[in-house]
Amino acid sequence: MDISPLLAQLEQRAAELKTDNHRLHQQVTRLNGELRELSDTLDAARTTNRDLMNELNRGGGPHRLQIGGSKQATTSDRPDRL
Repeated sequence: MDISPLLAQLEQRAAELKTDNHRLHQQVTRLNGELRELSDTLDAARTTNRDLMNELNRGGGPHRLQIGGSKQATTSDRPDRL
């Protein structure tokens, strides 16, 4: 029995798997980068949300929120919602 064709098939399959592995490794690296970026964005949004909630909860009167240097609606401008 000649095993040369089987060996050639195995070598070809090994090369295909190596190529696939390299492509998947690049994809994982890219996705990890995107995950880090999205995590940073989420952390920043959480910090902003915490700061805004702290500002709303300070004092007893209506508060104007400073967002991006412009005044936003006061808490007394909004109707209470359940």
